[in-house]
Amino acid sequence: MLSILVPVYNQEIVALAATLVDACKKAEVRYEILFGEDGSSAEWVDTNSTVKNLDSVEHLVFKDNRGRSAIRNTLASLAKYECLLFLDADSQLTGSRFIADYLKLIKDYPVISGGRIYAVDPPEDKLLRLHWTYGTSKESKPAKARNTQPYLSFHSNNFVVRKDLMLAFPFDEEIRDYGYEDTVWALSLQRSGIMIAHIDNPCIHMGLEKAEVFVSKADSALRNLYHLEQKGLLSGLAIQRIARRISTFLPQTVRPFVKHIKIQLRSLLSNGVSCISIFQIYRLLAYYLLITEDESL
Repeated sequence: MLSILVPVYNQEIVALAATLVDACKKAEVRYEILFGEDGSSAEWVDTNSTVKNLDSVEHLVFKDNRGRSAIRNTLASLAKYECLLFLDADSQLTGSRFIADYLKLIKDYPVISGGRIYAVDPPEDKLLRLHWTYGTSKESKPAKARNTQPYLSFHSNNFVVRKDLMLAFPFDEEIRDYGYEDTVWALSLQRSGIMIAHIDNPCIHMGLEKAEVFVSKADSALRNLYHLEQKGLLSGLAIQRIARRISTFLPQTVRPFVKHIKIQLRSLLSNGVSCISIFQIYRLLAYYLLITEDESL
């Protein structure tokens, strides 16, 4: 028995719903699929409303945006089965055995992460290539690589968890902004000695974003990371360590120069440059500016 839980925000889910129903039937499992519209606009809610006509599919509409953590917790509390599969709404299954492959291992591990991949060919639109390039180089890791750092490698786009565990370890609803809420959740499991197993059962991430949007979301994630660090919830990531080291030997007088470089790199990235090294330098400079902002006042 399986509850599939999909948070939705202004995305089309009709195709995903149909493939999930098909995969569940082929796996011969009793299932339910809950799509939770988290403050989506009326147009998207109307477009997606047809999914409720599919077998064992519910289309739940929440008018207010609850945030990435709260919507997952809400869907978990509403699920009627003990095994929960969380998916992002912009996912595409890699095959009809996607559900069956999870079911083979579902009793062996408390949390199973299937991973994510991207389309093989780069998008023709150059403004989508930064997201695709970053995703394929940094996020599309085989299970063997992810299992070397099972908690830091965890992403919430595609994972299975027991309902009792999810209710005992909910996502932190105080984290409303974008970024790193899944890492905080995974590390809370690590502190309690709860295992995350990574397997090769990925979804294809279909929701490529234009470079300007992708960079803006990276900025938001870094601000969130800084706030989490200030609260003592997340520290020791590579970008945090390196930025702190840089801040110890760079004088405050260079901040305007660093900020100028950051602005120039942002312009390059937003206009279609998809070099990962430039993007990583941009993120590092952005985080350095965040952690030294108070000192510069």
